[in-house]
Order: sequence, then C-alpha cells, then structure tokens
Amino acid sequence: MLQERLSEARAGRPQIVYLEAAPGSGKSTLLSHFAASLNGARVLALSADEDEMMLSYGVIDQLRPSVSTDPGDDPMIVGARLVDLLDQL
Repeated sequence: MLQERLSEARAGRPQIVYLEAAPGSGKSTLLSHFAASLNGARVLALSADEDEMMLSYGVIDQLRPSVSTDPGDDPMIVGARLVDLLDQL
C-alpha cells in the first residue's frame, strides 16, 4: 500500500497515508524501512506525542524550528506558510 501511494504521488497526485496500530506493533520500523528504501525522494520526518495535544502547530514548527508559530495565529495563515515551506523544499 505504501508503494502504491508513492507511485500515485510520483504521478502528480498528492497522497496521505494514515497508519494506525497498537503501540509496539512496528509502525515506526515499517516507515523507517520504507523511507530508507526510497530513491530520489525527500522524506520529512516529524513526530507527535499525545502529551503535546495542547501545543498548537507543534508538528508544523518541527519543519522550521527557527520560526515558531504562535498558538493564536490564524490557521489559514499557518496553512499558507506550510504550503510555502513545502514548495521551497
């Protein structure tokens, strides 16, 4: 399934994969092995923890640690910044 989603993305059709399983079942290992097998791809790795649920935009801030996002920022502005950042990458 991951390879199929990658093929779709490389064909110009953006994809999202939601991976859910029990703790310790190998999700991180699966994704690490898959990412390591990719040729010519840029991998952005982020992490989130349930304890960080109250941190607005914490995952987005991981992409660009030099510029933190204020929790009160308009979500549309943050989204536009994210799109700009991804475009730069």
